[in-house]
Amino acid sequence: MNHQAPGVRADAGSASPILYSIGEVASRTGVNAVTLRAWERRHGLLQPHRTESGHRLYCSADIDTIHSILGWLARGVPVSRVARILARPAEQALASGALQTPGHWQSQARAALAEFDPARLGDIYQHALAALGQDALFEQVWMPLWTTLRGARQGYGQTSEWLFLDQFLRHQVWQRLPQAGNRALNILLAPLNDDVAKLELLVAGLVLCSDEVGVIVLPPGQPPSELALVCERRRADALVLVSNHYPPAELAARLAQVACGLICPLALAGEMAEHAEARLQDTAIACLGAQAAQMRQRLALFMGGQLDT
Repeated sequence: MNHQAPGVRADAGSASPILYSIGEVASRTGVNAVTLRAWERRHGLLQPHRTESGHRLYCSADIDTIHSILGWLARGVPVSRVARILARPAEQALASGALQTPGHWQSQARAALAEFDPARLGDIYQHALAALGQDALFEQVWMPLWTTLRGARQGYGQTSEWLFLDQFLRHQVWQRLPQAGNRALNILLAPLNDDVAKLELLVAGLVLCSDEVGVIVLPPGQPPSELALVCERRRADALVLVSNHYPPAELAARLAQVACGLICPLALAGEMAEHAEARLQDTAIACLGAQAAQMRQRLALFMGGQLDT
């Protein structure tokens, strides 16, 4: 590998990517060099380039990965699990044999976001939907990108890009989310805690709805102590609590507060459900998981009384 100054190309006409030293990356991301090395050595989260003398050099994709890691850590996911989460899109794209990978669509979306161009972003949405399908579109493209941008809101314009994407996706999901009332089952979705974003709830609703299942999505800020009342008034067949954060120490107490007076079954969904599954094995609370197909399958089994809890 040719020696070159970090942060610049090897020469003015080169098509090679810009590479940054570990010090520059630490300055850009707020993650110190010791932590960056640990993420690489212990967890395999990063794979920087190396000079002939062994110095690490990072490309813009590495910086995006770091921001994505920060986004997951901010949601309470342990660093030991982040690698598995980040690996899902690549594994699923490889299994499907998709020619246009999630990375391709994310790059297209990033370019549209940089211009704040809703029409272009809408075209990308439709083409990616046709290529990947709804489940893969959100699991491999939109939510990883949304999480990355959410964790990267430090540089000029990054907060505006994230807000633009958040508003765009909320609108897209809301248009595709059928209203409850004319389905065999009506499921009520609510946030487990204050860290759950509106988009995360809407996407969970889109995943769980079907010809048989209608979904009522409650907003962030819904008081847990009043969920039993809402379920009763809306005649919900089940209550699903959503969170992508690591289970808090007071999880049992919070669930007990929600379950008090609840006359319908209770389930958990999101990354938190995977973490909490072992704790809730001997309870009546179902853990639906975090991946779309698994969530739908487990919900069907749970509502049919066939899912072990």
